[in-house]
Amino acid sequence: MGNSFLSKHVSGMPASATMATAAIAAEYVKNQVVHYNWGLGEPDGGMQPHLREAGQRAFAEGKTKYTPPNGILPFREAISEFFSGFGLAYKPGAIIVGNGSKGVLFNIFLATLNPGDEVIVPNPRWVSYEPMIIYVGGKMVTVEPGQDFKITPAALEAAITDKTKWFLFNNPSNPSGAVYTLEEQKALGEVFRQHPDVMILTDEMYWSFNYTDQPFVPFAVANPDLYDRVVTTNGLAKSHAMTGLRIGFAGAPNTPDGQGLVDTANKIQGNIAGNPNTVSQWVTIAAIRGDQSFLNAQRELFIDRRDAMVKGLNAAGLPCGTPDGAFYVMPNVAHLIGGRTPSGVTLVDDVAVTQFFAKEAKVIGVPGSAFGLPETIRFAYPVDRDTNIIPGAWALGEAVRKLENV
Repeated sequence: MGNSFLSKHVSGMPASATMATAAIAAEYVKNQVVHYNWGLGEPDGGMQPHLREAGQRAFAEGKTKYTPPNGILPFREAISEFFSGFGLAYKPGAIIVGNGSKGVLFNIFLATLNPGDEVIVPNPRWVSYEPMIIYVGGKMVTVEPGQDFKITPAALEAAITDKTKWFLFNNPSNPSGAVYTLEEQKALGEVFRQHPDVMILTDEMYWSFNYTDQPFVPFAVANPDLYDRVVTTNGLAKSHAMTGLRIGFAGAPNTPDGQGLVDTANKIQGNIAGNPNTVSQWVTIAAIRGDQSFLNAQRELFIDRRDAMVKGLNAAGLPCGTPDGAFYVMPNVAHLIGGRTPSGVTLVDDVAVTQFFAKEAKVIGVPGSAFGLPETIRFAYPVDRDTNIIPGAWALGEAVRKLENV
């Protein structure tokens, strides 16, 4: 049948770079090779006992049938409660639900983008944004960051055109771990006051992994006068270790456009996926309404891991700043490009450096170019400090010292 058999829509769509790391790790596990998987970003501790019990209870009670495309009403009511905890007033009828935040964002793009519409995305950005946008005929326009991995209002302003439909704002950031302060979010909001036709779509999935002295503030709360132009995406996948349950959600403004978006997204969900996983809905209700005290301990644990990784990477010769959120770091590897490995291979780019580390140090990461920021590597630190981060960083240092011409 050949290439003509496949859809042109997906012919150029790359595989997820982060998911590709899982294949490398699986091969090491299969061959019983000691390795350090810093590639895939998901909490390592597992769900809290009361959440596992909620899932088991849902199965036992036969709560496994179809639901409305956006979930049962108690589920959406719980999501409204979740948003209200941040000062966001999204009623149950304004909730969009999908199979993970990927599903939510993709449904929103399907519902709103026409061929040629532009979506502004700050670099570095999550690997799945561009394929989603391109698939539905849109165009991703990137904005380059400063040394702190954040964009400036001036850079944002320069990216806006008469074709701009969305500004996609990920905070805290995957992959950089950057967290925008309240003042920085207000400064970005000022740009949109000059461009009333541009909508803002936020991805705030890492809300609980905020290591600053200030509480996390959603963009719509930082800029209340822009509330009717903001669609807020969030979830519990990272905060509550529920990545595999595939629940993401968004709140849309109480406007005709907002309601139109909700209705259209529900139609898409109903036709493509039917409904979000029914058992996962009940677990999400338990997660939102149940004990949250573990989040503080989790935050302290991840701060400790972050500090250990930053220290270890710098000691290994990989310059790395200290991020304020999420659970990723992006050390600079520009000085290693052009280096020669013990086997005589020249490292031509960040992809080659990442592959060298995976082979030589058994440390798995994701090339920064996959996130729009070449000459870096994204490492994830939801792993044990003493048995994984510290020895992994030591292995990286040994690998760096074996390179010639660096």
